[in-house]
Amino acid sequence: MAALERTPARAGLGLVILALVAYRLAYHAIYLGDIPFAYATFAEGAIHEQAARDILAHPPLGSLPFHLQGAYAYLLTTGMTIHAWPSLGLLVQLGLVALSLVLAHRSARWLWGERAGRWCTIALLAHPPLMFYENKYVPAALAVGASVAMVAALVAMMRARAAGRSPLGAAAALGVAAGVAGLADPALFLAAPFALMAAFVLARPGPDHAVPEARGGDGWAAALTLAGLLVALTPLAARNLAVTGHADLLPPQEPGLSLFIGNNARSRGLWNDAGLYSARAGTELSELAQTLGVDPDLDARDQAAALGATLGQRARAWIREHPGEFAALEARKLWWTLGDRPLGQSYDWLGERELLPWANRVGVSFSLLLALAVLGAAAVFGGGWRPEPGGAGPDDAGAGPDDAGAGPDDAGAAPDDAGPKPNPGQVQPLLAADAPERRRALGWLLAGLFFAPLAGNLALFSTAAHRLPMVVPAALLAGPGLLAASAALAARFGSARAAEDRVTLPTWSWILAAILLAQGPWPRLRSNQPSTSFYYNLAMVQDEVGDPRAAMDTLGRAIERRPDLPAYRMRRAHLRVRLEDYDAAEDDLDVLDELAADAEAQGSPLPVWILEQAEFDRATIAWERRRLP
Repeated sequence: MAALERTPARAGLGLVILALVAYRLAYHAIYLGDIPFAYATFAEGAIHEQAARDILAHPPLGSLPFHLQGAYAYLLTTGMTIHAWPSLGLLVQLGLVALSLVLAHRSARWLWGERAGRWCTIALLAHPPLMFYENKYVPAALAVGASVAMVAALVAMMRARAAGRSPLGAAAALGVAAGVAGLADPALFLAAPFALMAAFVLARPGPDHAVPEARGGDGWAAALTLAGLLVALTPLAARNLAVTGHADLLPPQEPGLSLFIGNNARSRGLWNDAGLYSARAGTELSELAQTLGVDPDLDARDQAAALGATLGQRARAWIREHPGEFAALEARKLWWTLGDRPLGQSYDWLGERELLPWANRVGVSFSLLLALAVLGAAAVFGGGWRPEPGGAGPDDAGAGPDDAGAGPDDAGAAPDDAGPKPNPGQVQPLLAADAPERRRALGWLLAGLFFAPLAGNLALFSTAAHRLPMVVPAALLAGPGLLAASAALAARFGSARAAEDRVTLPTWSWILAAILLAQGPWPRLRSNQPSTSFYYNLAMVQDEVGDPRAAMDTLGRAIERRPDLPAYRMRRAHLRVRLEDYDAAEDDLDVLDELAADAEAQGSPLPVWILEQAEFDRATIAWERRRLP
């Protein structure tokens, strides 16, 4: 590929990046300033906050088992040590997000050079779901950051090898990042073997290791990567051993609970309650234990493990007994996962548009990202594309000329075949050379980072948060994919630069990219309105931050759409009691009594916590009426 010689073109890409960064900063600032979801948690976020508060109350280990990712609870705790506000934990999360975006930008420029690297950064910054989940109380942003750290560690290994230094420190960092990624999103544990293979391939002696001091050590590199992985996992295992007596890495009810949610007679490939519990944060496990007949005398950890084992057995039994339905369900999960519309579990994409109409309206869709990634993979790993020389300046590299990343023997081409020469002070892109080991190592890692979350979505259930780590490898290949496609099209239609920039992409890559691009916008859901649960969750958060009247109005919108949901009626009755609107509260409680009677007649009584709250509110109304003249 031709070097990016024209300053206006380079400056143009830089301005696009700056505009995207400014847009991102404005979004996060307004979200933190105006949106109630930034100040209070619900659903899984409430469970994470509960775990963080337990750690604060009993530092540094806490006293309760983790029912979700413990690593994310500690991330929230980091900010909440200043003051017990979850929003301070969110600020720490946003700091890690900023660091991961910088690492992604630098890694892309080191791999591909200035132009392709900047296109990778643009693809990453312009993908709306990534920005959407950066400020939510879910571990998706931590999983993305750890995935980026894995790529950055592999790039550091490449730089060390090219400069004749030992890559073992970077190999250990790769293992640590892989461990953190798995703790943030258990599906990413499947990427750990790919990281080990990448370290082994990169450290193996080969033609791209021209520096004698850099040869050998492939076994040591893989061993250090494994050691780094164990270093990342050991603290959580030790904490759980000390608190619960079991060295768990996953929540004790997993993966059985998620496996059952994604694979049961009611499942459509998305999150569902499987008809077993009310999905109330904090009581769902006890409700399940009661429904499944788990021994109530067990402690919290063993009870969760028992119900997870029971639900896992049910899911596997259903899969064995219904192979055809399971195959259709897997196809449906793939359909959900590859679409452009983010399908949330807790946070509602369309609901946030009502709160911030200008945010997340346009950008690089998931299907476009996948299409460019396919073209990029075909070009990079098929050998038909090379980055332009002179990808990054020394100040960006963090090294002087001796650490340039490629010597004369690493150029991969004779002088008359080398193409445009880099500027003297610039650093060669790591993949500009004929470096098969580097490409294979990168291929192993990116494959793991892509297919691990995909496998998680297919095995369990599909959500936009669970698929978010797939964006990292896709964006890193999108830059080369865009330039390779443009060069191939220019050659096809007779551009004057065709001879210099010619790239041949295989036919299958064009076909697959076209299919991915075409299927993405296809509607996945009939409704284009926020879910009913969005209004319910917003009402609960509004009430928690001290605005019960706004919560009343919002909850009314939820009840208009689903008047038959007992939890909604109970919540509004309780709000009305607090606001001393006793007649209206009794109306809701009367409807709730009818719903409870219907549920009892159908053999599925309402959860105890709903009935107890309704009884308490009736008693409160009676007492207040006796007290008033």
